[in-house]
Amino acid sequence: MTDRLKMSLTDSPFSKKLIYQLFLRFFKSIRVFLVFSGFNGIGQVIMMAYNLLIARWLGPEEFASFAATYATVGLCSFVITWGLDTWMLHKGAIQPTQVQKITSDVMQLKFWEGMIWLAALTLILPEMRPCHFPPV
Repeated sequence: MTDRLKMSLTDSPFSKKLIYQLFLRFFKSIRVFLVFSGFNGIGQVIMMAYNLLIARWLGPEEFASFAATYATVGLCSFVITWGLDTWMLHKGAIQPTQVQKITSDVMQLKFWEGMIWLAALTLILPEMRPCHFPPV
C-alpha cells in the first residue's frame, strides 16, 4: 500500500509520450473540423451569392417559380437516395474488390429513380400550384 502512495507522476501509466500523442490527435481533429467548417462556410456564401444573382436576374415573378421548384426538388431529393449512399459504403467495405460495380449499380439506380421522380413532379406540381409551376 505504501508503494502505491509513493508512486510519482513519472511512474504513472500516463507517460509523456502517450499524453503527447493524445494532444496530437486532439489538435488534428480540431484542424479537420475547422477545415471542414471553413469549406462548408465558403459553400454557403457561394450559394447565397448565387441565389441573390439569380433573384436579381429573374425578377420577383420568375424567381418565385424558381425558388418553389428549387425547394421542392431539395426537399424531395431524399426519395432518390433511399439510403443508397450508406448501403454503398457498407457494401464497399465488405467487398472492396467490387467497389466499381457497386458504385456503377447505385449510380444507374439513382439516375433512373431521378428520371421517374422528375416525370412525377412535372405532372403533379402544376396541378397543386399552377401559379408557381406553370404546365410545360
